[in-house]
Amino acid sequence: RDVERVIEESKKLATEKKNGSFRYRTKTKSGRVLWMETGVSPILKGNEIEGWTMSSRDVTSEMKLQAELRTRDSMMVFMNDLYVLVLSGDNLQEAASKIVNRAYEEKGIVGCRIVFSEEDRFDLEVSRGNTEIFPIDVKGDPEVLSKLSSNHILLENIVDDGIELRYVCIALESNNEVIGAFESVAERVTGLTEESMDLYRLIGTTISFSLNNIKNFVTTKRNHITSESLRKATEAITKDLDMNTVIESIVGGLRQVIPFYSAAVELIDGDQLLIVGGSWPGRDSFLGTRFTMEIGSPGYDVAKKKRIVLAEYAQKRYHQFNRPDFAFIKSWMGVPLLIEDEPIGMIAVDSEIERAFRKRHLEALKAFADIAAIGINNARLHEEVRDLSIRDYLTGVYNRRGLFELGEREIEKAKRYGTKMGLIMFDLDNFKKLNDRLGHLGGDFVLKRVAQICCKILRAADIFGRYGGDEFIVILPMTDPRRTEEAAFRICRAFRETDIEYNGIPLEVSASFGIASLMGQEDELEEMIKRADKNLYVSKSSGGDKVT
Repeated sequence: RDVERVIEESKKLATEKKNGSFRYRTKTKSGRVLWMETGVSPILKGNEIEGWTMSSRDVTSEMKLQAELRTRDSMMVFMNDLYVLVLSGDNLQEAASKIVNRAYEEKGIVGCRIVFSEEDRFDLEVSRGNTEIFPIDVKGDPEVLSKLSSNHILLENIVDDGIELRYVCIALESNNEVIGAFESVAERVTGLTEESMDLYRLIGTTISFSLNNIKNFVTTKRNHITSESLRKATEAITKDLDMNTVIESIVGGLRQVIPFYSAAVELIDGDQLLIVGGSWPGRDSFLGTRFTMEIGSPGYDVAKKKRIVLAEYAQKRYHQFNRPDFAFIKSWMGVPLLIEDEPIGMIAVDSEIERAFRKRHLEALKAFADIAAIGINNARLHEEVRDLSIRDYLTGVYNRRGLFELGEREIEKAKRYGTKMGLIMFDLDNFKKLNDRLGHLGGDFVLKRVAQICCKILRAADIFGRYGGDEFIVILPMTDPRRTEEAAFRICRAFRETDIEYNGIPLEVSASFGIASLMGQEDELEEMIKRADKNLYVSKSSGGDKVT
């Protein structure tokens, strides 16, 4: 190429009939690269050229000096730009990208890359241009890493497509440990002076210092957010012992520190796990879903074996996540909920992206699991105590207090959402005579059997309780008058068709029923009970064993 240029430049000067000079590279017989300057001047006779005078001189030292000055100036500008760039970034990925993009703008740069240890070793990588021609593997070759640790800078001359290039790898260090590298490949113009090497070292120091500062800032910020989220969640679960509030506080806090798609709190119920709360944006709620804990399942590993699991490739780790309902789960983390080292369930989060979670996310989940276990256990104890206060001691169904507490809540829901609601009230026919004949223990037996029969017939959403004596009430959410009447007839028939014996004595048990339905926004539970009671009286007056 240099020979072609000499010929081309000479022809140009000859055409223009003027003198001039040009510089070019050439090689000696030994292969040493020289920079030459050739001066050309025409010998004129009149307007005709009779010949040429040509002279050449070695300008290698001059060219090297100019190249070194340009390199130094360019590196100094690059250094100044680095300070501005890193100060404008607030996360490592952004800062590293800005540095690489700025470096790639330098004249002659073919490719550049930054690898850095954000949380795991060399887990951050940003590159521009052609990095496939890099001659060494900083991340995967321990020997290269050892050399870089000792020398701080690695240099290698390479040739790609006939072009001479220089590869430079600068160590990025913290506390005398290599935590990353800044690599570049550029066109090789001259050799490197000690001053240039010092500038490379300074670039490495600047990048290291800047990225470490951002890393520390981000870590401090994350820790603060995690601590604050934990504090708020702890405060919430100590103020309110309601199970739903506890779970909402935990899941809300997790969302501040973990980029999950969905989250679930699952409690052990027999030999299964039951989802009691969580968050599923954009999908139907999985609340109430049950999972087995067979060997090889997430529940077995976490809730049964008390293991902490971070599955970066969830569907490869657990075949359960390949099922249609859970195919969106690509990453998954699970931590057991422990009380006195005994598992009561687990808390799990997932993502639609593989390798979405890092070690810091797992640490955060563990911290939240600790307070979640305490909060859930306290809420359970509170519910048990509260349950005792709203349960009838004899039959185990709700007492009068429980009926009013839960019933008024259902009325508010029905009014808010404009849904129907029904109420059934019944008392046993001739119960006083039966009680006198069998004694109080016999009467108690009948009351318990009546409660058992009703519980088998009614839905899980229905609220069933003992109003007093032999009177019972059923509150039926989302139920219109026709279906309320049908439910009352089912109970009535069940009493008639069920064989009840006490101490070998067969008993005929029947009841008189009165029904009522919610009538508009002004209606109240007490008013519904009054209307049902009036209808019950009509049934009783007609001989009993009826629904009115």
